Amino acid sequence: MGTMTPSSSPWRGHWTSPRITFPRPWRRVEATWLAGLVVLAVLIWPAIGAARSSDPQDPAALSEQIAALIDSSTVPGAAVAVVEEQTVVLARGFGLAVVAEARPMTATTVLRVGSLSKNLTTLAIMRLVAQGTLDLDRPIRAQAPDVALQNPWEDEHPVTLRHLLGHTAGLEDSTYFEYASNEPDAQPRDYARTIGPRLHIRWPPGLFFSYANPGHTLAAVALEDACDCSFDDYMEREVFAALGMHDSRFRLNAALGSRLARGYTADGSRPQADWPMTIRPSGAMLSTIDDLAKLVQWYAAPRGIEGRLVPDALLVEMETHQASLAGALGVRSSGYGLGTFAFSPVDGQVMVGHSGAVSGFRTWLGYLPGGGRGFVVVINGDDSGLRWRLAQLLGRYVLRNVQPLPPTPPVALEAAAMAERVGWYAPFTHSMELRAGLAHILGAVHVSVDDDGLRVAPLAPTTPAFTLEPTSAQTFREGTYPQPTVAFVRDPDGRTLMVRSESYEPVSAVRALGRFAVLMGATLIAVATLVFGLVRMLGRVRGRAGRGQRWSAALLVSAFCWIGLGVGFVRLGLLAPVDAVGDLGIVGPESLFLLISSILGPICSLGALWRATRPSAESRWRRRGGLVASATLTAGWVVLAFNDFVPLVTFGP
Repeated sequence: MGTMTPSSSPWRGHWTSPRITFPRPWRRVEATWLAGLVVLAVLIWPAIGAARSSDPQDPAALSEQIAALIDSSTVPGAAVAVVEEQTVVLARGFGLAVVAEARPMTATTVLRVGSLSKNLTTLAIMRLVAQGTLDLDRPIRAQAPDVALQNPWEDEHPVTLRHLLGHTAGLEDSTYFEYASNEPDAQPRDYARTIGPRLHIRWPPGLFFSYANPGHTLAAVALEDACDCSFDDYMEREVFAALGMHDSRFRLNAALGSRLARGYTADGSRPQADWPMTIRPSGAMLSTIDDLAKLVQWYAAPRGIEGRLVPDALLVEMETHQASLAGALGVRSSGYGLGTFAFSPVDGQVMVGHSGAVSGFRTWLGYLPGGGRGFVVVINGDDSGLRWRLAQLLGRYVLRNVQPLPPTPPVALEAAAMAERVGWYAPFTHSMELRAGLAHILGAVHVSVDDDGLRVAPLAPTTPAFTLEPTSAQTFREGTYPQPTVAFVRDPDGRTLMVRSESYEPVSAVRALGRFAVLMGATLIAVATLVFGLVRMLGRVRGRAGRGQRWSAALLVSAFCWIGLGVGFVRLGLLAPVDAVGDLGIVGPESLFLLISSILGPICSLGALWRATRPSAESRWRRRGGLVASATLTAGWVVLAFNDFVPLVTFGP
């Protein structure tokens, strides 16, 4: 180390080195430290750049990240294909296809792809449309007489193939009864004749999107009538063979069964039971990642090529948002088309594709129309979160060198025009009628004006708020999406609706907040009653039960039924695997428990309320507390009754 020597400098000295003397400190920095920093920066800059960009830049690095995601999850395995410049640059498996056998996932493992089946069914129907044997806009009854639906608007608004393929017919999704009554060998016509007459249209066809699995199966009946053959024969001969997808079928056979992967629960703890669905054209397709890579290649191929399976004009139809109220305003780059939907895996970019979810498998396929690039991923576990993370990773990879889409320029709207949108809205187009009432309550949102446009704040605290930027007087763009995603439209009754992926109708603040508060309050009362009521009753178990004890017991039973109904329905009706969901569609322990709870709970709640109003030896605060608790819980049962949960019948046609 150098030494300090006296100096007249304001610095009171300078450094001396055994070899070099720097009379000023900044020259020392300039000569030594600055040079060292430059050398260090030159050496580590590539590593800094790589660290700043966490996204992979080549198939090998991409494979490493996919493997890391699978290893860090509970899902046993995944199969992935990536297409760039019309070339399959990656097609392989990760992890295990069958855990018990330690069988690895490969590119030739047979997978269940779920609702991606709808895309192939649509493609087959579009082929017949191109040949002139089917028409998207003719009534379905004229093209498939066996399809008989309960449509109150049949004369003015008949259901068409376009409505069925685009989920705009107004059909309800598959019910619990359908989950329980499916048969693996059923043909589309069997479904149309047995289930079809029970299906009713909920609003004039063509107005709103509502995802409904029956639609593509009913459309397949028109396909069979047009080709005078079975659905399976047509798919194998005219679609799979034409695309080179030789390991793809809608019905399992021995050759495919020997290579079939097992599907597992989200935590990977147990295999899932297969769903023997009658709606096979909507979700029963089996394929391999090698075959699905060919499908991605076909979709992503440059447009204008002669002799394609389906002409470009019909591909554009498939990729175009079909809900007429929003689509007519230019909201076409988001939402569902015909067997496809648009999504944004990367800020400023839009891809087209379809996802799938069926007993132990999750699928996502995406492509850039005419851009020569796309991907597909299938995992054998019920983990939709992992599926989306993989889709985002693959989307960022294939779009890494693609320029973002130019965003639709924002417009400035007058304060009065913005104020017209302010208020409470609630979703009313839920796919299943039994759950629609609760979705209407729990899915309510409040729209207000802020500096960037409109702020949409969901009533449920578990869902984050988001901002809508105006792109026209009626259309808005959400977040970093480059084009309009939301429209404010008027329905035939003159109401202003907010149309997103689901449609929202205006509701009063009293209705939105009141019903939500009643349900939350009843739930809190039920939990508190179970905790404190049980403690109190156990403490008095040896004493004589007075009137207060009687209403406490009734309130306790009602609270137990409320919690049991809520937990049971959420667990079995929303979160359960397919085999447990099917248990709700038949008369059995699960469905009877929900039915009995929905009847016994309100009766006991009313009894507790009546007892709480009668003279009692209880202290004043206990009587008032019992009255408030009983009244709140009774109000909760009333709300459920108005939404078809009292009595709750989940079985039967």
